[in-house]
Amino acid sequence: MICLIWMASVSKICCNSSRELWMTEERLRQIMEETAREVAEEWSGPKRGPERIDSILSKLREVWMRDTDMRFGQLVYNLYWLMPETKKIGMNGIDMFNVEDDVFERFLDRTVKEGWQSAEDPQA
Repeated sequence: MICLIWMASVSKICCNSSRELWMTEERLRQIMEETAREVAEEWSGPKRGPERIDSILSKLREVWMRDTDMRFGQLVYNLYWLMPETKKIGMNGIDMFNVEDDVFERFLDRTVKEGWQSAEDPQA
């Protein structure tokens, strides 16, 4: 979060730099505080409930038990790779950062119901 506040503050400073040739330490502090308040307001939405953790982990365990030779990282990567909600990057990269837990949990539900075949399985 501090990184985001810093980046947003720098953006404000750069936009104002044509009007202000230099900035006092006090003004820089004001800009960072304003930005921190804006970020806090934007991120003040509902928090994710901790009860989702046990639910997701138990479903993940059920899928993993069907292919116990797979390493944990492989399992998670392959599951996210198969999700249409996951942004694909190039031939084999994925961006799973923005997939919400409820979306992943629904995918796990379908995977448990329909069965799991590893992406490495030649019959998949």
